[in-house]
Amino acid sequence: MADPGKTIQSALTITVAFAGLVVAFTAAAAWLNYTEPPAPSDIVVLFVGPDYTERKKEAFKLLEEGYAARILIPARNIILTNADPGTQDTEFYLPVQPGWSRYPDYYENTHVELLEAKKMMDASGHTSALLVSSPFHMRRISLISKTVFPDEKYQLTFRGSRYVRTKGFSQLFIWPKIQQACEEYLKIALFLAYQAL
Repeated sequence: MADPGKTIQSALTITVAFAGLVVAFTAAAAWLNYTEPPAPSDIVVLFVGPDYTERKKEAFKLLEEGYAARILIPARNIILTNADPGTQDTEFYLPVQPGWSRYPDYYENTHVELLEAKKMMDASGHTSALLVSSPFHMRRISLISKTVFPDEKYQLTFRGSRYVRTKGFSQLFIWPKIQQACEEYLKIALFLAYQAL
């Protein structure tokens, strides 16, 4: 016959372990879910990705609100203004530019986008930027930016799109959010590893 004390102790241990996992994941997701208030800037830098339509909507909203006058899209090697025709299209994902092959194989797309953004900003004389992506993507962008923009002359604001933000605690625990959080932490770990080489 099972000892009731041991059964209760085992159930309590499992409950505490599960609660610990929930707390750890919630803290990890909260750390990733990063955005800063917008600040007046020379330009908005827009990153491509699976929720590109919502990111793009944020970029144009920032222009409409007067935070910047132009949008730089490093993946397309273009700079747009709010008046440019065709800029409100609904592209889902934009492929990497062919010229990006000059970068080492271990540089992933976001790192290359930041390198290209800096090159384009330098060429056009811009020193401040609102960097726009999904909120879960912004923590990694901020980490990579510290290596790409090491000079204090650059003023960067990291803006997670308001149209992609997680709405409520329970949404953190749907499979796509769990998968996205795990992928982001893996990419952060890989970035830190190849930076250490």
